[in-house]
Amino acid sequence: MTVSLGQLVQDLDLQTEGDVAGEIAAICVDSREVQSGSLFAAMAGSCHDGAAFIPEAVKGGASVVLCAPGIDRSGFGDISWVISDRPRKALARIASRFYGSPEQQLELVGITGTNGKTTTAHLCRAVLESQERPAAALGTLGIEYGKLPGRAWQRLNELSQGLSLTTPGPVMLMQVLRELLDVGVKRLIMEVSSHALEQERVAAIDFDVAVCTNLSRDHLDYHGSMEAYGAAKERLFSERLKPTGVAICNADDEYCRGLGERLRSRAGSPDVLFYGHRSDADISVEAVDVDDRATAMRVGTPLGELSFSLSLPGEFNVSNALAAVAVGVAANVEPGRIETALSGVSAPAGRMERVSGVGEPLVVVDYAHTPDALARALGSLRPAASDGFLRCVFGCGGDRDAGKRAPMGKAVGELADFAVLTNDNPRNEDPQQIASAVEVGLSSGSTAWEVELDRAAAIRRAVLMSGRGDVVLIAGKGHEAEQLVAGVASRFDDREHARAALLQWRGEWTK
Repeated sequence: MTVSLGQLVQDLDLQTEGDVAGEIAAICVDSREVQSGSLFAAMAGSCHDGAAFIPEAVKGGASVVLCAPGIDRSGFGDISWVISDRPRKALARIASRFYGSPEQQLELVGITGTNGKTTTAHLCRAVLESQERPAAALGTLGIEYGKLPGRAWQRLNELSQGLSLTTPGPVMLMQVLRELLDVGVKRLIMEVSSHALEQERVAAIDFDVAVCTNLSRDHLDYHGSMEAYGAAKERLFSERLKPTGVAICNADDEYCRGLGERLRSRAGSPDVLFYGHRSDADISVEAVDVDDRATAMRVGTPLGELSFSLSLPGEFNVSNALAAVAVGVAANVEPGRIETALSGVSAPAGRMERVSGVGEPLVVVDYAHTPDALARALGSLRPAASDGFLRCVFGCGGDRDAGKRAPMGKAVGELADFAVLTNDNPRNEDPQQIASAVEVGLSSGSTAWEVELDRAAAIRRAVLMSGRGDVVLIAGKGHEAEQLVAGVASRFDDREHARAALLQWRGEWTK
């Protein structure tokens, strides 16, 4: 596939130098991937400036370079240039055109928020697919899909394995959207991170529906303040939601409720649906019964009352389910189909995922890696430990927002009966220094704790000291299958280590 540079930049208000009639064979942001006829996007990143790699890209065959003004463009021979004050936004729009504007042919739901994006997207896919129109979800777990024709799943699996970000970069994102469209997907639910909004990864997309789940502390190493973090999230609604679209906001969350109220007050804004426990929410809880295995719900909606039993435990999954109901209402899904879809859906990988069996301690693996998410997970599991102890294995990531370490310790210190503090993904930081910062928060509560930086040993310790009736939450990594220590990635899956510990538990406790 080739597209002329002229087609890619037409009417985009970009400065060009050189021949715009040439054909572009690929778009690359990594100079090592450049081939003959490529457009190389020289983006400035947090670690590297792409401008430094322009010579390498040109040597590799790039015929066009996209860059910001001020880049020295002399001495590169007969190549073309595309110059933009906002090169990231330009890249997103150019990538869209290169792949045939697939976003314009899909119904798109964007979900943002600190916690709950993955589970909400998972539930939304089930709801939307119930209308027998193939749907997919794109986010932290890669590409999730259900009924697709032929052997399309093979290609999607290959693509999914190459994704590493919650929201892919703009070039990869458009490639994924094109592939999904080509295999018959009609609807796509996307997790949209604050980083993606700030970095213009979705700048070419206008969403039909946008969901805000909540806002709590995370990523302040990048955004600097909660105000800036919230402002980044809000761009999904102020810039990327169609005027004819629907904004869906969590009425129980102060930030989301304020966002929805601001949208409702603006002339020409999209429709707004609120969901939550509040009686004035458009989608509201009428009754709920939560245990460690399932959540039975009765929900009031503009379509009438719905009843279903969700096979996901935890009070916070009530909120995720309400968001999915709201998306179904916005998409005019019949009430009976919404009920059936949510009653039949299973938990996504690493989200309150039970790995233990009958007669064993309840061992749950969850992705909770913020203070709020940890508190919610522990709170949801407390009833299951009414006759035993609630233990938590957790740590904090390195090279990320250090300010959330003590609050995470505080959450565990106040809500667990015992904690094993361990490594998460320390990356390039000293694990002991991370643990010491977490201990400041742990010490403010009444919970006893141990420090065991070997995560496998920490999991084994918490499981083996537990009896029937006890609960162990292994938090932080969820579905992840690698651990980053001293900059080196090694195979590590919490679920595998928990099952191995449970096997040893059975051998010792059943003698």
